[in-house]
Amino acid sequence: MYLDRQGGITLGQCAEVSRELGAQLETDDLFAQAFTLEVSSPGLDRPLRTPRDWARRVGEWVRVHLSEPVEGKRTWIGKLTQSGDDAAVLAPEKGGPEITIPYRAVQLARVDVRFEE
Repeated sequence: MYLDRQGGITLGQCAEVSRELGAQLETDDLFAQAFTLEVSSPGLDRPLRTPRDWARRVGEWVRVHLSEPVEGKRTWIGKLTQSGDDAAVLAPEKGGPEITIPYRAVQLARVDVRFEE
């Protein structure tokens, strides 16, 4: 299993999979031409698609683009404070009351990666 304790994979694990799979592909001689094998992770800012994705990111900053406005806006950036089966709650970056974002209105949501001191 290649998952770390937080549900992701490390760069070393990607390299290990690349070596093992690359060696097997070379041995099996599946391709007539030269090929490049790339193994990667979805990254830090992977999309939030399921309630489980949202639940894992509680306490982190997220950027949400909506198909329909919530509280008059179609884009929200905030700290994810809660997630449920049907909606998530954000504390907006610029202050103000928390906003409930129904998942059905989400067009695209990603972790808003920040490198804070």
